[in-house]
Amino acid sequence: MPTGLADVDSFFNKVQSLLDDVQGAQDGIREANTRLRAVLGIGADAKLGDALAGLKEQAKGAVKVKMEGGKPKVTVEPGASPQVSEAVGALNGLVAALAKATQALAAVPQQAQVLIAEAKTLPGKIPTLAKDAGLGIAGMGGALKAVKHNVGLTVSIPKECGAVGKEAVETFKAIGGAFAAEAGRSRGRPSLHQAPGSRSTSTSRGRRAGARGLRAGLAAAERA
Repeated sequence: MPTGLADVDSFFNKVQSLLDDVQGAQDGIREANTRLRAVLGIGADAKLGDALAGLKEQAKGAVKVKMEGGKPKVTVEPGASPQVSEAVGALNGLVAALAKATQALAAVPQQAQVLIAEAKTLPGKIPTLAKDAGLGIAGMGGALKAVKHNVGLTVSIPKECGAVGKEAVETFKAIGGAFAAEAGRSRGRPSLHQAPGSRSTSTSRGRRAGARGLRAGLAAAERA
């Protein structure tokens, strides 16, 4: 949101660049998730784990998954139906999108922390900056409102990155768990309670939570 103060707006342009990186990563995940759900014939609010259980039954053993460093690689054997083959392609597409997103955002939380520290000092500077810029009382109020809005967006960046990493880990586990029998494992199938592409509501607050989530997703992608 423009503040009407050139130096302040120039600073928030740097923030916008990081927000664009986050949005681009989220968009890539959302597109892959939308395609997968369309292939599986489920809505945006449906649980992925339940749909994968149905796919497993339909595949009749033709779908295999190998967990490589926490990242699932799904394959389909010859003779599987076109629908099953298309679903496997969409699953791998979502895995690739999540891995790409975690890698793209790996450095963003740390970059954001530098900007957050500076952003938090700006509201207190607005009266002086507005006066120097010749803004009246109304202009100063508008600038302060815009700055507070922009500071909130700046502070949200590490949490958004953490949500992407957390989503990657949960989705990888859901896909691997859905076909655990085919992978030679005896543990039960976990259910993914949050639809991929949506924001996590359980991500811990603050920089360390965001960094932990993103590092987990990045590690899963890099080890594969």
